[in-house]
Amino acid sequence: MKSFLVIIVLALSSLNLYSKKEWVKLGEVAPEPNFMQLTCVDSNNCFTFLISQDILHIYKSTDKGYNWVELYSKFINEQVISKCNVIDSRVLQFFSNRVLYETANGALTFDTINIDNITGATDNLVFTYRMYSEMFGIGMTMENFHITIDKWKTYKTILYPDSIRVGLPITFLDSDNLLFTKEVSESARYSKFIIPHISFYKYNITNNEWTLYNERTDKLHLTNEPLNINNIEVSKNGVFYAVGVKYLQDYSKNDYILKSVDYGKNWKKLLDKESNLAGELMKISFRDENHGIVVGEWGKILETTDGGISWFQYPLQTEMMCENPIITWAGDTPLFAASEYGVYSLQTLSGIEELNSNEKFKVYKFGNNLEIAINDPSNSTYNYKLYTSSGKSLMTQDIGSTYGFVFEPVELIDLNNGVYYYTITKNNTVEFTGKLIVVE
Repeated sequence: MKSFLVIIVLALSSLNLYSKKEWVKLGEVAPEPNFMQLTCVDSNNCFTFLISQDILHIYKSTDKGYNWVELYSKFINEQVISKCNVIDSRVLQFFSNRVLYETANGALTFDTINIDNITGATDNLVFTYRMYSEMFGIGMTMENFHITIDKWKTYKTILYPDSIRVGLPITFLDSDNLLFTKEVSESARYSKFIIPHISFYKYNITNNEWTLYNERTDKLHLTNEPLNINNIEVSKNGVFYAVGVKYLQDYSKNDYILKSVDYGKNWKKLLDKESNLAGELMKISFRDENHGIVVGEWGKILETTDGGISWFQYPLQTEMMCENPIITWAGDTPLFAASEYGVYSLQTLSGIEELNSNEKFKVYKFGNNLEIAINDPSNSTYNYKLYTSSGKSLMTQDIGSTYGFVFEPVELIDLNNGVYYYTITKNNTVEFTGKLIVVE
C-alpha cells in the first residue's frame, strides 16, 4: 500500500503553488473535428469553429465547454477557411478565400464582404487574419496586406517593400502600429547573433511608414542557433510571450519560451529545454501574469503558475495528440482543442506541496510522485537516490537538467513508517539532499 508523506523536508513550510490535475474530455461536437478556433469571451461564452466532413460548424458553450450547442453550419466543399475570429458574444467572423463572413447577432444570419484580389496574383489569398478591435483588423496575403478601420466596409491595401522580408506571427502594438516578424535568408540563419523571427518591423498606419523595431544584437544575443517562433501572446502592460523551437547544429532541437516586458523590444529566456518529443511548442496563453499554459504538437503541454520560473509537463494522453493544438481560458479554467478528438478541460484533483528548493533544485510532492526540477542549462544527467536512515539504497533514477525548472516525476515506492533520505548527484558529487518522514 502506498504511504502518505505528512512531514515536509528540512522544516520548510508547505506552499500550495500547484495542484494535481488532469485533462478531461468535455461535451461532444461534430465527429472527427478539425478545429479552426476555440475562444472564450468569458466563462459563459465560449465558441469553437471546426470543420467536419466538409462542413464548417460554429458551436457555443455557456458552461465552460461541458456542453456545446450548434449555432451555424455551412457546406464548404474545397473552400479554404483561413481564419476565424470572435469579437464578442454576438459578433463572429471567418474568412473563406477572399470573402469575409460576419454575424452581429450570434450566428443567426451572416453578411458577406468580398476582399478583392488587388494585385491580380492567382495565389494572393488571405491566409491569416486578425482583429485588434471590433472595427480595426488586417488580412495578410503573400504579397500585401489589407487594413480596415470600419469592420471591412472599406479597406486599404499595403504592398510589402522590396527591401524587407516579413513573416508570421503578426502582432498589434497599438491601434496605429503593427509588428511584423523579420525574416532572414537561410544563409544567415547560423550567423552569430542572428535571431530569426524575434526581431520586428513596425508599420505605422497613419504615416504609411516602415521602420526596424528592435534590431539590437547587443541586447538580443540569447543564442547562436536559429529560433522559429510559432506563437506570440500579447498580455497586459506591454508583456509579450513567445514560444517555439531552437534548432541546434546537430539537427536536434530544444523547446524555447521567451518573455518581453517592454512591448517586444528586449527578451528574456524562460525555457530552453531539450525536446523529448517530435512535436514543437505551438501556442502559449496566460490567464494572468503568473498562470500560463503552453501546448505543442502531439500532446505536449506545460503549465506554469509562477510566471514561467518553473514548468510542469503533463503526461501524454493519446487522445489529445494532434498537429494544431489550441489553448484558451474559460475564466480561470484552461480549455484545449485537439483535432479529431474534442475539447478538454484541466480539472483539479488534489494539492501539491513544495518540499525543498533552492536556486538550482526544486522538489515537490505530487500525488504518488516526487516531482524534481534542476535548473542547469548544460542539459546534464543527475542521479536521484533514496536511502533508509541506516544508509541502505532503495531506489535510483536519472533526471535531466534544463534551463529553467521543468519537473520530472519520480514515483514513490511503497515505504514503511520511518525516516528516509535522498540525494541528487552529478558526476558522483552530491549537490542536493533531503529528508522524508513517512506515516501510514
